Amino acid sequence: MMQPGGAVFQDVPDEIDDRWTHGVLVGGMASASDDVELARAYARAASHLIEPALESKEAWRLSYPIFYLYRHALELYLKAALGPNRGMICALSSKRSTRSCELRPNARCRRS
Repeated sequence: MMQPGGAVFQDVPDEIDDRWTHGVLVGGMASASDDVELARAYARAASHLIEPALESKEAWRLSYPIFYLYRHALELYLKAALGPNRGMICALSSKRSTRSCELRPNARCRRS
């Protein structure tokens, strides 16, 4: 267990098992299984910050972290919805300085 003033990042203890609750493992087998699971975690974290922010009478101090967490959750939900071959096709007009884009699987930018 981390002692006050101890290192934040430490090696995984040898005696770890499924009852170990003294920290967080990131990467490898401890990673989120998919974008939806990770999106839910970001949305849950944002939701947990709202009440303390409002109770503090200085909600502005947590507003940007809350917005970021919800925004990232939305991004991950979109990635999950679009699938692994997500992308955007952008048609660039050589006659005008305009660009039109649409989401398509296996997209690559092209000039028109």
